[in-house]
Amino acid sequence: MSPPRDISYAVNAENVVIMRDIQMRYPGGDMSTLFPVANAIIEYRPSIGRVSKRRNRQGKSEFDSGYMVTYASVGVPTAVFQSLVASIQVGSGQATVDVPKLQENDGYSWMPMKIPPPSSPLKAYALLNQGEADAGQVSELLKVVEESLLCYVTLSVRLKHTRARTAPDSRRFDLAATVTSCQIIATTKLCSPPLNSNITRHLVDIRVSQELEEILSASIEGRGGDEVEEVDADGTASKPAPM
Repeated sequence: MSPPRDISYAVNAENVVIMRDIQMRYPGGDMSTLFPVANAIIEYRPSIGRVSKRRNRQGKSEFDSGYMVTYASVGVPTAVFQSLVASIQVGSGQATVDVPKLQENDGYSWMPMKIPPPSSPLKAYALLNQGEADAGQVSELLKVVEESLLCYVTLSVRLKHTRARTAPDSRRFDLAATVTSCQIIATTKLCSPPLNSNITRHLVDIRVSQELEEILSASIEGRGGDEVEEVDADGTASKPAPM
């Protein structure tokens, strides 16, 4: 792990900003800032390419943010991710390592990761029968297949500490990662935890009390025997069933 670097003035930040680069040491002694990860997943989302304005945590500066424009939702096998974070925690000494926006689902640890800028977009490479192939931009490939991509990726990992200049040093760092390369293997339906933003009706298998059932039955009969539309787990309507 590199020594802490104060980049506050380099980025014209009002707060103190400290960065630490994470390095991997190989058995032969070689060092690298790139972490190869097998069976990672770059998630497909319909919002690919859509850019919106966001503000930082302090709300003092505005920046562009877009899925597969500035960041990607990446899943790393949970066992691998936990091992990586544990090693970083040991290497950081008495500092605390936090992972913002981390989610667990389908045996994977999911977090938003930065991707290279549009001027040098993240490319997808593949090994075909005829040899290596450039499959184009990952963002465009996701639009075509409309499914998430199982990949071998390399990640650049950093720790970042931010605090007000008048605040004491909490020695807490946030872990952040950037996807630097991608070799695609297959498509997959594995994904991060779904966001249930649509209102649907899902009835658990518990009947109402006898007293309430009599009241409801009388009310439904008075409305002409309305039917209840059943909704499947994917939000689509199935054949209506009588109450």
